[in-house]
Formats: sequence, C-alpha cells, structure tokens
Amino acid sequence: MKISHSSKKQGSALLAVVLVLAIISSVMSVSTAKISQAAINSTGSNKTTLQAQQYAASEAELMRSMPYSNLSSLAKAKIAGTVFSKEVILGEESSYSSSIKQRPVTVNIYSDAESLPRSTLTFQRYSVEAGDLDIGKAEYLGSGELNGVAKEAGFIIAYGSSKQSYGIDVDGVTLGYVVGRSYGTGAISACVPVPKGAKWHIYGDCHKAYWSKLKA
Repeated sequence: MKISHSSKKQGSALLAVVLVLAIISSVMSVSTAKISQAAINSTGSNKTTLQAQQYAASEAELMRSMPYSNLSSLAKAKIAGTVFSKEVILGEESSYSSSIKQRPVTVNIYSDAESLPRSTLTFQRYSVEAGDLDIGKAEYLGSGELNGVAKEAGFIIAYGSSKQSYGIDVDGVTLGYVVGRSYGTGAISACVPVPKGAKWHIYGDCHKAYWSKLKA
C-alpha cells in the first residue's frame, strides 16, 4: 500500500499537536503543584504569625502590669517549649508632664532563626498610672454660698439637708445639684471634679463643703 505525501504531512501535524498538548499539560501540572505548595506555605505562615501575635500580646500585658521602676530591656531569648523567641526594648525616658515620666516599650516576637520579628507591639508606660493617683486630705471650705478658683485639680464635696436644694457650678456649668424633697431624713451629698484654674460656685442650702486636691 502506497502512502501519499499528503497523508504523511497530516500525520506529522497530528504528532506535533499531540506533543504540544503534552508539553502544555506538563507545564500546567507543575504550575498547579507550585500554586498548591504556595497555598500550603501561606497557611502555615499565617498560623505562625497569629501565634507570634498572641505571644506579643501576652508579653505586652505582662509589661503593662509591671511597676514602672521595674521595667527593663530583655535580650532576644527563647520562649520555652516553642519555636519562638521574645525581645523587649525600652526606649528613652522623657517627660510627659512636670511630675510624670514616660518611655516607650517595644515587644518583638521571632520565629525560629528569622532575623525579622513576626510580630511587634509598641506602647507607652508612665511613671504614674491611674491606680497610683491619690487624693489629698480634705480641706474645709465653709457653708452656705461659696466661691473660689481652683489652685490645683481636685474635687468639691458638699452636703446639705434632704429637704433643701443646693448646687455646685464649675466655670458656669452645673455639675452637681441636689433637689429638696418633702420626705426622707439625713444629709445628701454631691461630689464634682474641678480642673486647675476653674471658677467654682456653691449655692443654696449647703451645710458644709470640702476641697480635696488630686495629687500623684
């Protein structure tokens, strides 16, 4: 049987198409494998980053609860039982106010032997925290209608009869007011904050008033 020249050409063309399809299929298989591996690696990386963030938050909470005077830097050290390491860096101390100091605290968490941290948290610590604030000894102001200007930040505490009204204004704004009533016995008190330099005014049936300054 004699094979024509045209048939040979068609066979060669078909073979070429098959080879091209085989090459494309091979390339696509490799690409799919790479994409799958990248997705797996990304999932693992995200999990590691999340764990690092949790360790950073935990270490930051510890540093926040520590007394200001006990703060200290910590060189990169292994976190026992994990693949992570922690590092604490204290920044330069500066003045927040005339009586309060501040300094930044940075917590870094590293994974394995990575040179860059997986998670970083930076926050400020102050030499006087909210729980350290105190009030001074109460100073008697008087009774009845009273006026004054606050030399420092503090509180006015006043009390009067439950049957009579009185109020406390700070810079023209009523912050404390007791309404008299026809029932009940005993004194009713009110306490309002007064910022430094504010004008305060007590009016009405105030039996006694006291000033208590805010101090650190």
